Amino acid sequence: MDRRRARSRLPRLYAQADRFLFASLNQRFGLPPLEAMACGAPVVSSAVTSLPEVCGDAAFLVEPTESERIFEAVRLVLTEPDIAQELRARGKVQARKFTWRECAKHTLLAYRKALEPDAPEPKLRHVF
Repeated sequence: MDRRRARSRLPRLYAQADRFLFASLNQRFGLPPLEAMACGAPVVSSAVTSLPEVCGDAAFLVEPTESERIFEAVRLVLTEPDIAQELRARGKVQARKFTWRECAKHTLLAYRKALEPDAPEPKLRHVF
């Protein structure tokens, strides 16, 4: 199967997942947990690098080297339907915070601050 076909199947797999475990030791942004949350999968993720900011309160955050805590978080998600449902709902809300529009806005702001430290926050216009 080519990479593009495999990638196109991810949303369905995330949506059907009982849980998504991402016990990464070294992650830059954390796109996989964010994708899983956007598709409705309850997430158990590492509490390192950018993952706490990306996941917010929409995931169980665990130390990736503590296997007992990872096991307990996964067990709770799999055996407590109310917890899983709460993570699904929070995950969808959290994922909506990370849009390309927000990314562009923050990138523009960073460039402006680098060039003009006292520049006001940019106002983006809607283009349809």
